[in-house]
Parts: sequence; C-alpha cells; structure tokens
Amino acid sequence: MQQKWVRTVGAFAVASAIAIQLPMRGGSGVALADTEYPTGTGGGVAEQLATAGTAAVVAYGVSTTTGSGIGAGLFAAASAKGLVQLLAARAAEFGELRRLIDLSGLSDALAAMDTPVTVFAPTNSAFAALPADDVAMLVSAQNRTKLSNLLQYHIVEGRYSISQLKALPDGTVLKTLNGDMVTITNKDGLKINGNTIGEDDIAFSSGWVHPIGGALTPPSANDD
Repeated sequence: MQQKWVRTVGAFAVASAIAIQLPMRGGSGVALADTEYPTGTGGGVAEQLATAGTAAVVAYGVSTTTGSGIGAGLFAAASAKGLVQLLAARAAEFGELRRLIDLSGLSDALAAMDTPVTVFAPTNSAFAALPADDVAMLVSAQNRTKLSNLLQYHIVEGRYSISQLKALPDGTVLKTLNGDMVTITNKDGLKINGNTIGEDDIAFSSGWVHPIGGALTPPSANDD
C-alpha cells in the first residue's frame, strides 16, 4: 500500500512539472522548434498532459538521434552575434572588412539588420591583394557612396548555408543588397563570380557569413 502511494505521488509530481510548462485551455504555448500547441482546441488538463508527454518523447528522440544537429543549430542561431559584432570579434580574419564598413557609414544599418541575408566576406588577405591606389580611392571621402555600393554587393538576400549553396544549380544568380546580381557556380568548386567560397558556415543573428578569396566588383560600378 505504501509503495503504491509513493508511485502515485511520484507520478503526480512529474505530471505537475510538465503541466506548469504548458498553456492552459485557450492560451498559447511553445512546443518543439517552430511549432506550438494549438489554441482553443478544447483540451483539458489531461489532454494537455498527454500532448506534453508526446512532445517530451519527441524532444528526447530529436536530442538523442541528431546530437549536435538540430539542437546545436537552433542554439547557434539564437545566440549568434550581429554582423558588425561578429566581424569585430573575428578581426584577425575580417578586420579590414569591418574597417571599410565603418568608413562607408553602413555600420548602424547592418547592426540593426534583421532580415535573412548571406554575407560573402573578403578576408584581410583578399583586401591586401587589391592595388593600394584602388583602396585609397574607395576610402576617400568623395567615394563613400561607391564603397557602400561595393560592400552591399557582397550581401545577398536570403540565408544560404554552404550545403545549400552547393545544392543550387550551377550558374544560379542571387540578388544582392545593392540591387545587382552575383553568380554562384559549383562545377569546379564552390565560387561566387569566380572567387572561391570558403567552407565555413559562420552564424550571425540574421544569417551566414562565408569567407571569400577576393573582393567583388559590382556591375553598377561601371556606370559611375
């Protein structure tokens, strides 16, 4: 009799722990990833507990079968820095890009950006390979608009991981923030406008950064 009472109390404690994490009838709540418990379905506490039990089993299955997959991906996306923050934190690789963003006047706009984008980021060595006269011209006060245009040409609309870029048909064109298009090819290694794209998926709050081996020149630069 005593053992039965202990089991009953234990079961009630577990059920209560689950119940406090659920919305009551008519409320809204969060389940796994982007799903939510339906509102106004008429389910009582018992039904909600049954739903919670199912969700717990699914959550356990996800966490144990994918390991660093879904769970780590969701955590990385939730905790990633903003773009400007990220570039500053990785100055050894992207310090020159961060400096040019500051000079262009784009820092505030990029820091506040919350739409999904992908940044193809020239590394410090990529900028170092440019003719010094070209860089000096771009950073001069009278050419800040050109610099802003060039930098926005390195950011495409939409969030693309390396695996997603590789899955695109060879020759896919993507629209950039300056309105021009870039071309993604993958028959001879993954490239953007002929420049090699690094294999890194670097997360920030609005998408991905991928290092590239050269700076891109927007077609609209020829109109100036």
